Amino acid sequence: MRELKHISSCFGCGKNNPHGLKAKFEVDNKKITGEFIPQGWQKGFRGYLHGGLISAILDEALAQLLNRVICVDGPTGYLEVRYRKPARLDKKLLLSAEIIKDTKKILYAKATARYEDGTLIAEAKGKLLKQSLK
Repeated sequence: MRELKHISSCFGCGKNNPHGLKAKFEVDNKKITGEFIPQGWQKGFRGYLHGGLISAILDEALAQLLNRVICVDGPTGYLEVRYRKPARLDKKLLLSAEIIKDTKKILYAKATARYEDGTLIAEAKGKLLKQSLK
């Protein structure tokens, strides 16, 4: 497990990015868990959380797996998101991500966003490329 130097400016999880989502993540037994509290400025269709931000936060959960559990860098090569219910702006989302398959060059993983009562809001699966981003 590792902490990254650039983490404070990250759009998804950076504490010091004034335009970021400020999601919080932890490593939990080779899985990632976290939380995200939507803000009013993130409003999309009919006052719900914008779908692009749901996609971004699930992508961030997958990236946390690659960076903090597998301990390598690399971009997302593929992301598929299934939206199950609109996400309200006044409800915390619990995030989780786990490895499906880990190969030499690609990490296959899945992530979910749920309300605290377990209601599934969205789920994603992705392929993350293990390569240096220099």
